[in-house]
Amino acid sequence: VVEELQETHHSKKKNFWRKVACISILLLSQERASEGTNDHTRKKKARKWWRTVKNVVVVILLLILLVVVVTCLP
Repeated sequence: VVEELQETHHSKKKNFWRKVACISILLLSQERASEGTNDHTRKKKARKWWRTVKNVVVVILLLILLVVVVTCLP
């Protein structure tokens, strides 16, 4: 039973990482797509850069939170 629980926990972790990767790829591709259609003014570029940085920071914070939760669990 313990082995089964560990396996499901491991596969859940794997699925979570897969989801995180997919979400981050989607976010990045959306950023690139919107970049191509908009006028390239300095303000818009700065805003896009900030949004990209924000997305990356959010993903990193989520990963840190996940690591903390996983290490705290028995």
